Amino acid sequence: WEKLTKQRVSSVHAATLLEDYFHKKDKRRLPLIVLLDELDQVVTKNQTVMYNFFNWPSYENSKLIVIAVANTMDLPERLLTNKISSRLGLTRIQFPGYTFNQLGTIIKHRLEDLSRVYEGKLVITKDAIEFASRKVASVSGDARRSLLICVRAVEIAEMEFQDKTYEEKEQEDGKYTVTMSHIMKAVTETTTTPIA
Repeated sequence: WEKLTKQRVSSVHAATLLEDYFHKKDKRRLPLIVLLDELDQVVTKNQTVMYNFFNWPSYENSKLIVIAVANTMDLPERLLTNKISSRLGLTRIQFPGYTFNQLGTIIKHRLEDLSRVYEGKLVITKDAIEFASRKVASVSGDARRSLLICVRAVEIAEMEFQDKTYEEKEQEDGKYTVTMSHIMKAVTETTTTPIA
């Protein structure tokens, strides 16, 4: 409601005002597109918010288009009541996970940024990048997960470097290298920790 009118009101009052807004006929009103990202995070016990968002487009004069994005294809069947599922459109677009080549490119690009932050003291082997991208691609193809693994691998490599003697650090030219073993440790941590 605030985005539409610049008025700040309570959530209960906003729901009532939006209900009226989408019911009223207004030829000058432009279509409104709402992108509901991470739909699985909006699921609540009574599902009122979701019900409203999927009910309003059904009004004759609403001119409201809702695009919902979720990480699971069967979310409507698994988590939503029939009352809400019946209001969803039937059009679903599945976005496949990234391939290992795509993940490799993403990781390489992001780690180059990280390397600049570390002022060239960070070296990541090609094997480490390929291993991380293949590992994640085989499970989910989730770019965020592969980046989390790589960032954790960098932290592990940095801790190992800090534990070395001054002579060892000098020998390595003050640079520390992220190898496949660091990626393996990071993968193990993300899959076998109590948090996971």
